[in-house]
Amino acid sequence: MAAVIASVYLSQSSISCRSKLLLSTICLLSLAPNLTLFRSEVTHLRIPEFFRSERYKRYLAKNDNVLVLPYAQPEDGLLWQARTDFYFRLAAARLGISPAEFSAWPVLSTLYSGDEIMGFTEQLKAFLCTQGVKAIIVDPQAGGPWQRLLAEARLVPVKTGGVLFYEVPPPLVAEFRGASAPEMARREAKVSFAALLNAARRYVVEGFPLPMLNPWQAQRLNLLALPANKPPPRPADLNWWRNLWLGPYGESMVGIGIVGDYDTLKPLVDEYRADATDIFFPYPNKLAKAPKRGIGQLLIILTPDGLERAASKTITEGFDSG
Repeated sequence: MAAVIASVYLSQSSISCRSKLLLSTICLLSLAPNLTLFRSEVTHLRIPEFFRSERYKRYLAKNDNVLVLPYAQPEDGLLWQARTDFYFRLAAARLGISPAEFSAWPVLSTLYSGDEIMGFTEQLKAFLCTQGVKAIIVDPQAGGPWQRLLAEARLVPVKTGGVLFYEVPPPLVAEFRGASAPEMARREAKVSFAALLNAARRYVVEGFPLPMLNPWQAQRLNLLALPANKPPPRPADLNWWRNLWLGPYGESMVGIGIVGDYDTLKPLVDEYRADATDIFFPYPNKLAKAPKRGIGQLLIILTPDGLERAASKTITEGFDSG
């Protein structure tokens, strides 16, 4: 539209040639990009020697499935894959919105952000097994907790060509053969809820002041081990740790909450319904008998006696955090 307006204006004979030349020059200059605006957006891509040479062929077979960490940076895994003429496949890559059946894996939140979830090691092994991942490649210059997390999973790196190469031994992940994303999501919810439950039980038994109960206080008292120890949030959010909630309810009861999809959280409702005084989903609505759907906060309210009964179930199942 601007070009048409300028053309019509310049076509008028009453305008001097000098004015036309000046206006045309200004129009042309206005098309030149301001390169200073893009300086902060320039990405300096790094291709390690492992991929620039054919060293990767010593460690990988054609079409092996590989997990590159951190996978949130598309210039790493995707660029390196292209550099090898797509010699290997990627177990995870940032290409936009992931399919629901893939994004349901709990471990992807850690692989994307580096923020460790509870039960990370078994979640990682299940993902590696079901996705047929043969190796993990880490860029040591990218930072992040990857070396520590992979060491906890008993994976040992080989330093080669500017990367850390982790072979995934099949026996290490074999116990998770046949696992699924929904199953592991339910497992993560169960492990997380059990950790809060046992921490709350010990907190109450040891006589600490109930109004002060929250995940961060439980961690400070060594009643709860929160992954990736970080400074507590602002006071208004002290009862939250990511998608988990722990705190007093009323004068003498305890509330334990978790945000998630109801299909994932329903086993918790079935497990602790008999021990609870109240159950809310999505909070602040009380859980009705009608089937529930969607994402929301499940909040289970327990008296000290109900807390003891509920915690005894997690201890017998091997979830005692103490």
